[in-house]
This record gives sequence, C-alpha cells and structure tokens, in this order.
Amino acid sequence: MSKVEEYCNITACNSRKHVIIAGACRSGKTTLSKSLSDLGFIHYKMDAIKRAIYKVFELDKKEDWSVLSPKIIQIIESIVEDNSTDDSEERFVIDTPYIYPKDLSNIDRRKFVVIFLGYSQITPQEKLNRIRENDSKNCWTNSVSDNEMLKQSEMSIEYSKVVRNQCAENGFAYFDTSFDFTEDLKKARDYIKENI
Repeated sequence: MSKVEEYCNITACNSRKHVIIAGACRSGKTTLSKSLSDLGFIHYKMDAIKRAIYKVFELDKKEDWSVLSPKIIQIIESIVEDNSTDDSEERFVIDTPYIYPKDLSNIDRRKFVVIFLGYSQITPQEKLNRIRENDSKNCWTNSVSDNEMLKQSEMSIEYSKVVRNQCAENGFAYFDTSFDFTEDLKKARDYIKENI
C-alpha cells in the first residue's frame, strides 16, 4: 500500500460516523450491530449499561424510563466525545433498546447515523412464535414464560408504532422487521453503509 493510499484510508476512517441502532426488544439490533464488524465498528451494548443503572440506582423500570431515555442519549454522546479527545480512530456501533427518536432530535448528525428497528405490523402471538422458533438456547428469552414474552411483545409492538411515527417526524430511518427479518436487516445495513 502506498503512502497516499494509507493516508486516504486513515482519512476515510476518521471521517466515518458512529452508528446508533435503537429500537424494540428482539427487533434485530444486536444481529445488525455484529454484522458491521467487517466495516471496523466496535459493538457497544447499551442494554448492559441500562440494566446496571437500574440495579445500582434501584430505579423502577416502568416509572423511571421516561427520565432515563434522554439520559441514555447523553451517555452515548459522552462515550463518543471521550473517544474523540485522544484522537482515536475507533468507530462505535451502539445498540440500544427503548429510546425515542424525539430524544435524539438534537443529536449531531455529522457524527452519527441513527436508525430504528421495530415490528409494528405483527401480532404479539406471531412475534412470540418467531422468537421461540429463532432464538438460540442461550438467549435470555428462554428463561421467560410465554405469558411474559407475550406481554413484552405487546409492549414492543406499541413502542414500535410510536417510534415509526416519531422517526417520520424527526427524519430518522425506521426499518420494520415484522415479517422479512433477514431482508429488512440487509436493507438497514445497506442504509448504514451508504450514510457513514
């Protein structure tokens, strides 16, 4: 590789954006995030941070979420800002559940590509069936009863509907993985590649 090619590769890397993949539980966020490793992205799971915040600060998951959602955005921005202070060339794909597009309306779009995944067109029972058919034995969903997963699916469908509308209002891409999961994740990956 010549010095010019090397410089161009470094410059292209430095100009690339970070990626935020947000959305409903079991919508494909982690699968999509992992698929970006070949583009040099480091996968950052905010779900683990969210669970730690709930545990350490003894927050109520339902009552405190409206307060926590905007704070998660601040945590993400802080991580990226801290990363940029040491001239790091690392780029993150940040996989985060249950934040709202309205809470990201002021994010610096020169630094981030933001997409949302959801499933607003499926019934809770259909989603449960797909979860049971496709999740691995090690997945957390296997330790949750069908009744609880149905409730989770119902909540996620309602969240997806809100997110779909807020994405349209705030100019973010929304990909619905209700039925053609693999093809819709491919479309989302193509969108990310075109916009980083």
